[in-house]
Amino acid sequence: MEEKIVTGGSNRSLERQMIQKCSRSHWSEYLRYYPECTKEDIESFGETYWHRLPQLPGVEYCPKHGKAIQNSSIHLKETAMRFLPASHTLRKLEEKEKAEKWMHKEKYLMIAKDSEWLLMNGRRLKGCREVARKYKELFMEKGLTTAQGIRYAEQIKSEFINYHGEYFLRQLFPDRKDPLYWLDFAFVSMSEHLRPLHHILLMEFLKGSAEGFYKAAPDNEPYGNGSWPCINKLCHHYGKDGAEKISVSYLNGQTIGQFHCAECGMKYQRSRPWQK
Repeated sequence: MEEKIVTGGSNRSLERQMIQKCSRSHWSEYLRYYPECTKEDIESFGETYWHRLPQLPGVEYCPKHGKAIQNSSIHLKETAMRFLPASHTLRKLEEKEKAEKWMHKEKYLMIAKDSEWLLMNGRRLKGCREVARKYKELFMEKGLTTAQGIRYAEQIKSEFINYHGEYFLRQLFPDRKDPLYWLDFAFVSMSEHLRPLHHILLMEFLKGSAEGFYKAAPDNEPYGNGSWPCINKLCHHYGKDGAEKISVSYLNGQTIGQFHCAECGMKYQRSRPWQK
C-alpha cells in the first residue's frame, strides 16, 4: 500500500486484496463506545467522538476504566451512507454487562490492552514476513515445531486451548465449529488468512502480550543453552548438569541433540527438545 501511494499508478490486484481484507463480516453490528471515556470527552472537549478501540473485534472492555463496551443505536452499515457524529448519537449512555463476558473479563481486558498497544506501535513489528519468522522461532523455542518448521499440530492445539480456555475461544469465534481453524495458517499463508485478533491470541500465547512478543529475542537453541544432565546411573553426575552438548542435527523432521558427559564418557541423544 505504501509503495502504491508513493509511486502512484493503478494496481487492481492490490485493491482487490485490500477490499477483501477490509471485510467487516466479523465486526460488531453496531458502532460501540465506552461510557466513561465518553463522559471524559464531554468534560474535556465539550463533545465526544467515535474511538477506534471499541470497534475492534475481541475488544469488550475499556483498558483504562475496566468497564464493558456498549452498543450505540448506529448500525455499522449506516456509516457507509452518511456522517453520524458521536456527540449527537451518544446523548443517552447505558451501562450493561453481559454475564458470559464478565466471566472472562481479565482475558478480554488483555485483548483490549494488546489491541491498544498494536494501534500505537504495530508498525514497529515490520510486517508479516518478520512476524512469521518470529512465530516460527518462538514455536520452536517452546518445542512445538522442529527447526525445519515441521509442527506438532495436536500439541500446539492442546497447549493453545489450555492457555486461553476452550469456552473463551468459542465465545470469541461463535460462527465456527472449530474456533482454531486458523492456527494452521500461522505457518502458511499468514497474511491472507489471519485476522488481527488471531495475531493477538498467538502473541499472548507465545510471550504473554503483544509488547512482550515485540521485545522477545527468541532462543534459537532447540535444547537450550545447557548444561545438561548425565543419564548414566553409575556416574555421580547422574541426573545433574554434568553433560555437554556435542551437536544438534536434523533428520526426517526430528531435531536430534547429542550429548556427552566428560566425567564418565557416556554419550546419548535426544529427539524431543521439550523433553525434560
